[in-house]
Amino acid sequence: MSTNLNDNSRQNIGGLPVREDVIVTIAGTVSGFSEDEFLLRDSTGEIWVAPEGNNRVNLNIGDRVTVVGERDDLEDFDAISITRTDSPETPQILPPNSANNINGSEGNDNLIGGESNDILTGKRGQDRLFGNLGNDTIFGGKGSDTLDGGGGNDILSGDMGQDFLTGGSGNDIFVLSSATAAANLELADRILDFQTGIDRIQLSPGLTFADLSLETIDRGTAIRSNRGDRILGIVDRVTPGMLSANDFLV
Repeated sequence: MSTNLNDNSRQNIGGLPVREDVIVTIAGTVSGFSEDEFLLRDSTGEIWVAPEGNNRVNLNIGDRVTVVGERDDLEDFDAISITRTDSPETPQILPPNSANNINGSEGNDNLIGGESNDILTGKRGQDRLFGNLGNDTIFGGKGSDTLDGGGGNDILSGDMGQDFLTGGSGNDIFVLSSATAAANLELADRILDFQTGIDRIQLSPGLTFADLSLETIDRGTAIRSNRGDRILGIVDRVTPGMLSANDFLV
């Protein structure tokens, strides 16, 4: 969701009024404001930055600020999502009605999509990515990440590291790539809520169901590639006999 603050919206971001209990997660650049026109405060109320003159302030994904006061000329203000909280510990998400493209940082991120079709990318760190509503595409990036599609028909790709994938409701696609396959069970991605006949597992190009070995483990089925003898992933609470070629996309 991209919002341009102009003379008609000085008290609003994305159609939501700016007030004490609105926290905004933002990315991009804020420019062209004076010290007495625009302040950013963190969730504790402390001033996070008090700009002077025409300084430029770069805001990274994950910075949570409260917007207070009036504004003059603000440009390139990119509001990714808006969170209203009763307390910092119990946020309530107010989803925007337009699609988001949300990228994480080098650290541990908590990214939450909105009502529309979002693209969430965790990058590095141990990230928690929740698509919410809509048909979302979620990439974990590097690190051990937790992905949850929420409602809608979602695509989940854990990427590097051991990741935990929950599709939620809808017809979801779980990407198990040969490039990120694990050498042992302890490092393999886990699909936590696979629904046979509804969800699908996307294989790497050139790999087919005939190239797989399905092995029974304590919590479900390990999917092993016969090309290189590496584990593509683990499907929890599903036995090998419950899976067929129809559950895979090639």
